[in-house]
Amino acid sequence: MKAALIFAALGASGRTEIFEKYPTRDHSELLAPQFGVKLKKTILKDGGSRITIPGRQKVSAADIKIPNDPSTAAFYITLDALFQAVHSKRLYIKLPSVLINNTRNAFFECLFDSGFDMIYTNFGGRGFVETAADIEVHYGGYSPISPQMIDSPARVISMIDEIPLLALVLSLAGGESVIRGLAELRVKETDRLTAIAGELNKMGARAAIKNNALVIRGVKKLKGAALESHNDHRMAMTLIIAGLVAGDDFSVNNCECAAVSNANFFRELKKLGFKFHIE
Repeated sequence: MKAALIFAALGASGRTEIFEKYPTRDHSELLAPQFGVKLKKTILKDGGSRITIPGRQKVSAADIKIPNDPSTAAFYITLDALFQAVHSKRLYIKLPSVLINNTRNAFFECLFDSGFDMIYTNFGGRGFVETAADIEVHYGGYSPISPQMIDSPARVISMIDEIPLLALVLSLAGGESVIRGLAELRVKETDRLTAIAGELNKMGARAAIKNNALVIRGVKKLKGAALESHNDHRMAMTLIIAGLVAGDDFSVNNCECAAVSNANFFRELKKLGFKFHIE
């Protein structure tokens, strides 16, 4: 929505001001100068921000390089993290040139809070407008995955696309976790809040929904099951990761919808040595 308002403001007859209560993805603001767009972002005392955009602006063409998407990277990082935690086996997945942005890093911060070490190397723009780095994950295995209480709206907004993955991680934690403020999950490609709780429960997890909050009591192991993708690419990929971690036979219907955001998902899993077939 914010990006759409910024684009609309460029053709407006006067100055436009956009206010946001919490920090949200700021790629449009960071990229704007590359296209000759003038705007000013002011951080307010209440933690929100104001973006001021003069109207009637001309936009110039530009050549830019785009780093790899952290939301896509999160699936491979989660796979490696949980294989280490559940099977004591490290997959040594190292993802190059992943975007490092404070409005997109909450999921990786939550992994750290749950006991996983996030390893960042080779920092630098490398021609990108924003910072990028190579990332990998390591789990010492000295204690169970730590449960979490997440009630910060800004943190939830920052990782709204990764909430199903976080639910998977916390389903294997050593205690009860709560993630609040998940109403937006109900209006994604599907009702992801209901979907992720229901599908994980099929695998032996203990997840419940209370007033748009997800309450998860960790279990030691998940089991294979016949799972529904709900024709949602992120649900499909999350459940495939869950099935691979469980280690039992499992199925995910309409899993080809994963191609919506990652056409190479299955190819990359096969490169890692996983065997499966798509009907």
